[in-house]
Amino acid sequence: MSSGSDSDVPSSGPSARAQATERRPVVNLGGGSTHLAAAFRSMAIAATSPGVSTDHPDVHRALRTLGGPDVPGFLPAVRAACVSGNMDKFAAVRTLIIFEKVGSDQRFGDGGNMLHAIAADATHAVVPGVQVPVLERIAILAALGANPNATDQNGNTPMLIAAKRNDGDVVGVVKALVAQGADVNIAGEGANMPIHYAAGKDNIPLVATLLENGARLEVVNQKCNSPMHLAATFSDNGRMIDFLVQAGHRIDIGDLHDNHPIHHAALNAVSFEPLRALLRHGANINQHNWNRLTPLHFHASWATNADRVAELQALGADFEALTDEGGTVLHDAASGKADPQVIRALIACGANPKAL
Repeated sequence: MSSGSDSDVPSSGPSARAQATERRPVVNLGGGSTHLAAAFRSMAIAATSPGVSTDHPDVHRALRTLGGPDVPGFLPAVRAACVSGNMDKFAAVRTLIIFEKVGSDQRFGDGGNMLHAIAADATHAVVPGVQVPVLERIAILAALGANPNATDQNGNTPMLIAAKRNDGDVVGVVKALVAQGADVNIAGEGANMPIHYAAGKDNIPLVATLLENGARLEVVNQKCNSPMHLAATFSDNGRMIDFLVQAGHRIDIGDLHDNHPIHHAALNAVSFEPLRALLRHGANINQHNWNRLTPLHFHASWATNADRVAELQALGADFEALTDEGGTVLHDAASGKADPQVIRALIACGANPKAL
């Protein structure tokens, strides 16, 4: 079946499979002859035998389980079955793929396939005997033809979709995708890679899993931001900074405008812990970018937390530093979006108001 939106109805015409003698590969579920594996194999054998009728009882049973192909919510039901892993409903999806009533790489309204759906919403923990484990769901769908490196309408693969999550289930999902050939170094929106998202969400287990499976560490996105830049910007603690440094990531790496991670950390609205961690690892509190802006200039321009000004002073920030145009930190505070309290704190810490 051709790909389409959720409103598309799977073809109910004669199945090309019915005339085929070649059997599609059946995934090895391992662990002995479980009823799940046996059912999967028996359906595959039945579907690939010569002269099989398109009115096979397994097809009718599967269609009834999911509500029928003429129901507007049929494809959403297919997607939901992949996400939930409900044994009966997922078995129905599998049957319909084998008998070509649903495309093996069926696309939904967002352009994603069944693996995208699992990557976005599935939980790794399942109820034994009630749900099919994520690893098996992904393996079965990939064996039947779902592309683990397919892109949705935003250019995201299942791996990228999974990496954007920030929960305890994502590591298992990522491992299952990797086992089916998903690319851990794929670039998506803004040229961000899975490791960018994982670092920005403080997910150390996910970053570790990606690195163990071949992810490159010091990759940059469209703005030349590295995982270290994103950790400095969004982390609420210094642990990701510590982890990345231990993995070999540099701290003195510039982005498109030569802003270093410590510049980004000075703008972190949640915590100064990333900035403190960078300093522990040797970052320069007065690091210049191309315009000779320091972390203090960044903080002065955009900050709303006046208490951090005194901390920057205690850490050695230069309150007399000038930009390449001769601007002071007070110039940046006055022309930016700094809170008035920040301006008062800058003056209290030694910034010269006469320099304005």
